Amino acid sequence: MTDTPPPEPEVVETPKQAKKRRTRLQLAMLVLGCVLGGLVVLVAAALFGGRLYIVSDAGRELVTGFVQGQKISRYGRINVEGLKGDLFDDFSLSRVTVTDRDGVWLEARNVRVDWSYWALLTRRFHATDISADVIRLIRQPVLDPPSGEPPSPQAISIDIDRFSANVELMEGFSKEYGR
Repeated sequence: MTDTPPPEPEVVETPKQAKKRRTRLQLAMLVLGCVLGGLVVLVAAALFGGRLYIVSDAGRELVTGFVQGQKISRYGRINVEGLKGDLFDDFSLSRVTVTDRDGVWLEARNVRVDWSYWALLTRRFHATDISADVIRLIRQPVLDPPSGEPPSPQAISIDIDRFSANVELMEGFSKEYGR
């Protein structure tokens, strides 16, 4: 004969125990739902508040501070002035310059950009219209030496539907003035 343990007695749950277990599960689900709902409200408030902050004067100054002096490959550094408008839709810059070690070599005045920030979710910059009153190429840029590393692909693709500007080629750029 084999030694088999006797069958365990069947535990019968009383209605009071079942209700107590059910109420604990309901309480846990209520707490979880409140926490998730609170997180959703908090994220929505942060996104809405962040958008409102970015379109305020202080937010525009913050964005200008991020862009100011950023290196543009071997061509120098970008500087922006006079940011106005909604950064998420249609904004303008009173002056944009690119400088190298000898100073400003490119200047753009009254630049307007009409774009969609939603395309950034797919790693694409899409502008429906970019315009400038005048873009002046003052002189040939002094390029930084190549880094020796092979060029890497762009982080985002750029798509511009319409671009318009008066371009002035100064004597330092093209030996004679051109427009």
